[in-house]
Amino acid sequence: TDIFVHRARLCFLSGENCILSSSHDIYSFTKETTLTELDTDPIDTPASNKETANLRYAVPYNKELILFSRKFQHSLEGGTILNNKTASISIVTAYECSEYAKPASAGNNIFFTYEKGDFTGLREFYVNLSQVMDAEDITSYVSTYIPSGVYKIASSTLDNLVLLISDKTPN
Repeated sequence: TDIFVHRARLCFLSGENCILSSSHDIYSFTKETTLTELDTDPIDTPASNKETANLRYAVPYNKELILFSRKFQHSLEGGTILNNKTASISIVTAYECSEYAKPASAGNNIFFTYEKGDFTGLREFYVNLSQVMDAEDITSYVSTYIPSGVYKIASSTLDNLVLLISDKTPN
């Protein structure tokens, strides 16, 4: 569902899994040897969750990778050396997320949308003062302003601006 590069690895999201290429060869998805486990080996790790969480989008965030599914936001963790032994995906927040618009990063935040019937809401993902990840609903006071059908989010940190494009109101 998504293709990206993270820590010099070519990565794919497929179902519940995040698949990362070998770190020394971005196009290699096979182990060099079956006798030993190397730190450079490809990684294929599932999202650890009680519910099925089909991963849709990945966004780099503060040296981490935030993975979005329909109901959850996950973090790909792995310490300083990302390998098969250290890689894990855990839930960091549990907010509805639209499957139609890829979340967009802007500075220290990630913006993502959620569907509310005929309208769309927007959340701002961030690390709060307690060093805990959270996602504030920044459209709660205008809950019927943004039309449904948002398929693109764009941001500008120069202008402090987030733009949403909806197929309901293309102009």
